[in-house]
Amino acid sequence: MPAYYFDISDGSAMVTDEDGRELVDRKTVRPEAVPAIAENARDRMRASNRLGHMTVPNASGQNVMFLSLALTISDVRNDHSAL
Repeated sequence: MPAYYFDISDGSAMVTDEDGRELVDRKTVRPEAVPAIAENARDRMRASNRLGHMTVPNASGQNVMFLSLALTISDVRNDHSAL
């Protein structure tokens, strides 16, 4: 089975997946990658407010998938004193 690597960056540092995962084919990359980046984002938001992105290269080093998450938070002031 081919190996795929799940490398994560927060914009300032890259964490390279040294072990990778053997998956049946490229179709099985997405179900592995989406929960992985979501879990990583949850952990990073607690520490640094940086979500980052993930690249998934195969064993030949060719990127087969790119994932990125964005979070926008805006404080909204609702002034209902005129009601």
